[in-house]
Order: sequence, then structure tokens, then C-alpha cells
Amino acid sequence: MSSVRACPARTGQEVTASHLTAAEVKALEVKGKDGDLEAQLRAATAYATGNGVAKDPSLAIKWYEAAARQGSAVAQTSLGLAYMSGEGVEQDKAKAVAWYKKAARQNDPNALYSLGTAYYNGDGVDISDATAYGWFLLAREAGSKTAIDAVRRAEEELKAETLVAGLKEIARNYERGDVLPRNETLATKWWLEAAKKDDEDARIAVENWCQEAVKRTEGQGEPDHRAYYCMGFVSEHGLDADRDPRKAREWYEKAYKLRSAQAAKALARMYASGEGGKVNRPEAWFLYFALFRSRDESVKPQLKDLKEQMTHKEWEEVLKRLAVLRFDPKDVDSLLAEDHSAK
Repeated sequence: MSSVRACPARTGQEVTASHLTAAEVKALEVKGKDGDLEAQLRAATAYATGNGVAKDPSLAIKWYEAAARQGSAVAQTSLGLAYMSGEGVEQDKAKAVAWYKKAARQNDPNALYSLGTAYYNGDGVDISDATAYGWFLLAREAGSKTAIDAVRRAEEELKAETLVAGLKEIARNYERGDVLPRNETLATKWWLEAAKKDDEDARIAVENWCQEAVKRTEGQGEPDHRAYYCMGFVSEHGLDADRDPRKAREWYEKAYKLRSAQAAKALARMYASGEGGKVNRPEAWFLYFALFRSRDESVKPQLKDLKEQMTHKEWEEVLKRLAVLRFDPKDVDSLLAEDHSAK
């Protein structure tokens, strides 16, 4: 994977960044000594950037440490950056990673991205492209714009098995609760992403979670479309002995009744192909059409292909249903011809 640039230093974007006077900085320090977290962060930023006072990295560290002790993810990430660069403290890359991990547990995007950079470069940890990819993915999900490019380049340059290993590592981290907060739902989300890449370990993990989730949510009287979709996925893509397209269709139908867009797309595909039951191209077309109307542009090719594949009788059925919904077929054709992605 080509080199990634280091995460830019946090300069207190969550706190007021207006110009300060020396008196105002001193006032912040007084409040900071009394435990005011906002004041501690603003004082740290002032000394880190030279806002109202002479730039003093060591004093910035003092106030970031005070804020970090109160659990501030911004301060924890800033300390990580300082230890990584050696600004205001003696350089200690292992300690930098430790601070990043504290902030990562709070889903701080800069900390998540910085961990990806550390594992890519081998700064304070052993080099691991899979682990780096995992952290970049989480950083992107947390809102890091820089991580978007890092993920794109990783997916272009790394081997498929390395990418799957990164997905599985995220899942295990959420499952164990050591590096990231324990979260069964998020663990399953990432196991599912790995399972989609035909990873056997991931499929087994997903199947176990799906079964437990269905039992738990139904037992509580609150069925969850995610659990039903998960069972559909397992039935469709599970280990050879467990694959059952008919059951997959049934699970997807249950999820769809609970308004799952993922299940709607899976059902449309199965209705169109006849997998797990009879071919029903008109129903597949309407499922895709509902998704398209909800702004899912990705299904436009399927709508066009299905129209071409349908017999005259099948398309007449579609036209009758469109009439009931008061849709003019010409309007539908125009709608499908529009390039919404360019708007």
C-alpha cells in the first residue's frame, strides 16, 4: 500500500478557536486548575498554537494531560500525536499508540486514523497492513475524510485475504471488548462483511450470532429485521451443508416485512432468478422500483434488465400495478432515464 500521510494534529476544533489575549489564557488556566474540562482544552490549544501566548508545547501537554485524565478523546488523541512526534515530550511511539487506543474506544476519528497510520508505518507497533486497513475503515465510518482515501488505496493495492483479515480483526475487537468497547451488534456487522467475502470463519461466527439474535429478539416480542436478514444471508451463503435458498427467501421475506432495504434487494434478486422458489419478475421489478424511489440509484440497471427479460404478459401485470399506483409508464421511463447521480 502506498504511503499515507500522518494524521494532522488536533488544534481544538471542538473548542473556541477565536483569538485570545494573554489575560484570557490565564483565566482559562485558573478555571482549568478547578477542573473545568473546556478550559483545559482551550488552554492546551492556546499553548499548542501560540494563540494569545508564546507557543509552548510542554505547557500544551500539561493541559492536554489534565483533560485526558477526565476522559477527553480530543486530549487523548493530541497526546498520542505529541508522543509520536516528540513535540513537548520525549518521543515514545508505543505510548503514542496507547493514547490513540484510549481515544479510539470513544470513536474519535483522528485517533482511529492515527492507529491505521501507526500500523501501516510500524510506529510503536509491528507493521500490519490488515490491522491498518481495519483502523482506516473505522476512521472512515467515524467521519474522517482523510481515511476515505486511505481505504480506497488499501482496497486497490492489498490482496483480498489481507482485506478480509482486517474485517475479521475489527469483528474480534468488538467481540472481545479489549481494544474497542464490547459490542455484539457491531461485531456481527463486521463478521457479516467478512462473510460476504466467502470467509468460512466469518460465516460460522455470523451464523451463531444470527441464531441467538432471532431467539433473543423474538423472545422479547421485538423481532429485528437485522436478525432475520442475517439468517437469510446464512441460509443463502452459509457452509455447503447449511445452504438452503428456500429458507433464505423465507428469512428475507420476514426481514422485508419489517422494512429492511437489504432484504428487499435480496428478495428482488431471488424473485428474478427463481432461486429458492418460483420466478416472479413483476414482483422483483416492483421491489427494485420501491428501492429506486427511495433514492437507491444502484438498482436502475436491474429495473432496465428485468423490463427487457419480461414477457408481454408479465409487463402487462407491471403496467396494471403502476396504474393502481397512478404512475404513468412514460413517467417511469423518463425517471429511469434521468441521471440523478449528476445532480
